Amino acid sequence: MTEKAESEPKPPRIVSAKNIRRNAMRKAQRAGDVFQSEKAKLQQRAVRARHRLKKVEAAGDAQRIEEAELALKIARMERWEFAVEHSNSVKIVPSKEDRRMVNEHRAK
Repeated sequence: MTEKAESEPKPPRIVSAKNIRRNAMRKAQRAGDVFQSEKAKLQQRAVRARHRLKKVEAAGDAQRIEEAELALKIARMERWEFAVEHSNSVKIVPSKEDRRMVNEHRAK
């Protein structure tokens, strides 16, 4: 360790009482939800697809942009289908055009 690291330890992270209560409530909700791991997996897949699309758009390759857009639409569609199947609410509902594109891709 360096001298600075030894002489200046990090202070403990202080979490407010309000956040402790909120986090405990959320933890209990997640523990009680049997589909939590599946929901989290689908949400993470959509987030990663969105980030991949942004990265590809920055690079500017047209072919890869189309592939990334399709991957994002597929991820959102799977998440939406899971939510509908299990009567959960989802803010992002795929458009009819997106559903058509995904179904065409699945048919291949």
